Amino acid sequence: MVSASLCNADMPLSFSRQVKQVEFVDVVVTEDVDLTAVRQEDQERERRGGPYRFAVRKPTRISVDTGGTWEQIDSETILWRLHVVSPGATSISLGFTTYRMPTGGKLFIYSVDGKEVLGPYTERDNAAHGQLWTPIINYDDVVVELTVPTSEIPGLGLELTSINHGYRELKPLLADEGTKASEWCEIDVACSEGNNWRDQIRSVAKYYITLAEGQFVCTGALVNNTAEDNKPYFLTAFHCFDEYSDGFLSDPTGVAATMIVTWNYQATTCGGATSEPTLVVRVTLPWWNSMRCHLLMPMFTTRAGTEAVPLRRVVLRFITRPTT
Repeated sequence: MVSASLCNADMPLSFSRQVKQVEFVDVVVTEDVDLTAVRQEDQERERRGGPYRFAVRKPTRISVDTGGTWEQIDSETILWRLHVVSPGATSISLGFTTYRMPTGGKLFIYSVDGKEVLGPYTERDNAAHGQLWTPIINYDDVVVELTVPTSEIPGLGLELTSINHGYRELKPLLADEGTKASEWCEIDVACSEGNNWRDQIRSVAKYYITLAEGQFVCTGALVNNTAEDNKPYFLTAFHCFDEYSDGFLSDPTGVAATMIVTWNYQATTCGGATSEPTLVVRVTLPWWNSMRCHLLMPMFTTRAGTEAVPLRRVVLRFITRPTT
């Protein structure tokens, strides 16, 4: 089971109450993906040095006012569900470009068999940009479930506009296959050579973002600043956001809202298997330098283990995952 809200013990109401079977819940089914065309696009993008795509974006527009199934649970609580099917997908993630959760409201996304659960998302997840983008669930069949106090319905806003259909695995990482793609100078940080850099190693993260043509995966790191005021910044490569490899970002604010960042995605032992990653962080507006090589953006999270150093002769060490 996966929880995106720091292992909150809350579970969907339908798991414990008598409600309609999923078969009687309003369903949205995405169109088939042309994998031949998608792979040709991927080959051309990666030839240009563009980011690695693992999911195709399927636009939709379903709100609590236009779709889904409502059920009155009792005099104080109402339930809304939507069944989402993306046939043949290796994973699904969802994008709500309208997310306004009132007090007492809870949103879950879970596989139909209940083995993977994301949530609850609550009023604490209300952001200035008014959006919510979820981590992936490794199924092609999920349920969106909302419970809200009946009295709070006027303050509710929820609209699903993106269904991301996974069609290949996330880029191989670490000991799974990543070490095969490593350069000669790259070292597995779980090995003894990383002992002097444990704090800095913790700042490295894998993330994925949703762009116009799908969902992409890349790497970055938390960094400190010279003010040392605990304001966290996330540094990543410009090309990760540059979907068309043309040197321009069409909607940096909107794209930043889609970021899902995972820490602790590294081998548990030297040359060993990947550990379970830790979720999840929101990002605000990104900035990029004049050389268009990197992006620097503030985050809602904790301080990195990296500090600024005076400009003098130094040996640079970069901590990342292979091939990014």
